[in-house]
This record gives sequence, C-alpha cells and structure tokens, in this order.
Amino acid sequence: MRDDVQNGQDTDSAMLHRKRTASPALIAALTSAAESIRGGLFDPSIEPVMQVDGLLVPLGEALPLINQNERILSTDRLVTLLRAAEDLETVNPKIFVRCEDVLRAAVGNAHSGEMPSPKALLRKSTSGLTTASSQFSLVDSSAILGSQESKGSGKTSEGSGVLVNVDVKRGWDWRKGLSQSAKGGDVVKILRYAVAQEMGRVWAVGDEED
Repeated sequence: MRDDVQNGQDTDSAMLHRKRTASPALIAALTSAAESIRGGLFDPSIEPVMQVDGLLVPLGEALPLINQNERILSTDRLVTLLRAAEDLETVNPKIFVRCEDVLRAAVGNAHSGEMPSPKALLRKSTSGLTTASSQFSLVDSSAILGSQESKGSGKTSEGSGVLVNVDVKRGWDWRKGLSQSAKGGDVVKILRYAVAQEMGRVWAVGDEED
C-alpha cells in the first residue's frame, strides 16, 4: 500500500487512503515485535512473528502516519505506539542496541549506504541470546534473506515473490527525514513528540476517529 503509486503520481486523497489502509498491518507488525518485551521485561518464551530486533523500524514507519492534517491512527493505536516505545526504552539495553543495528542498516540503505548482509545482521542479533531459536530459524529460512542477497548480486531470487531488480517508487519514506547518523533514541523522541501533538489536538478539538 505504501508503494502503490500509480503512474508516478499520487493525489492527496489517494495518499491518505493508502496510509489509512496500510496502518492496521503496520500496527500488527509493531505489536508482534514488541510482544516479547511487554512491561520492559524480555520474555524469551515468546516467539513472535517479527522479532524484537526490528522494532525501531516499524516505529519509524509509523512517523508519517502521526500528526497529519487528517487523522490516520485511532487513539488506541497511538497508545500502542507509545507502549511499544516505552517498553523498548526500559528493556535490557542490549536489546535496544540490537534494534539500533537494524535501524542503522535501514536508514543507511535509504541514504545509499552499504547495507549489511541480512544473515550477518541475524547472526549479530541472535548472538548471546538464551532463548529458543525457532523464531530466528524461521527468518533464516525465509525468502527475505535470499532475495536481499540476490539483489546485491543482480540476480532474481526464484520463488521469493519479490521483484528485487525493480527500483521501488515509494509513496513515502520516513528514513529520508533522518540523517544517516540518527540513533534509536532520535526515532523514539520524534515519535513521542508527534503523538503528544496529535493527542493534544484530539483532546482540544475533539476530532476523534472511530
């Protein structure tokens, strides 16, 4: 939905529609990534669909959906964002560092930086963990890693379902608003400020969305 730009053009209404349509999937992914750190305590028995190392990326993806001219996220979803950010800031600092590794790779890629191998990121993120490895094995065996590595070699990964050789025309890209040296704390601060502004507008004006 984010990248479904028709003929290289996008009207304001079409952009708003796509953001609203994409937001439930983004919140679902973010909730999954934050599931194992609820309350700021890491629970190794939880094996989410998206591992916690990627949490800063969907938090960043949420930035273009907050404090816009038109409401996109409901109050409940704004609270979900704040809860995930709070849990990430209070959890074991080693987890936050791993999240920053993934964030740095994502932002660096947007600024034409060299993106680390996904397998290298995976090995780094799982090193030192004392938990079941099935969630990481699932990621390791997915087509995502193969498609990313084949992209670097200029080849298409068969069966991946991803067109890795096509330049993506993004409808919006939160990474472009950050410097390549941006840290996880910067993303969280921007997120908190934007949510606070939107919440204030809701309480003052009463433009609550269902």
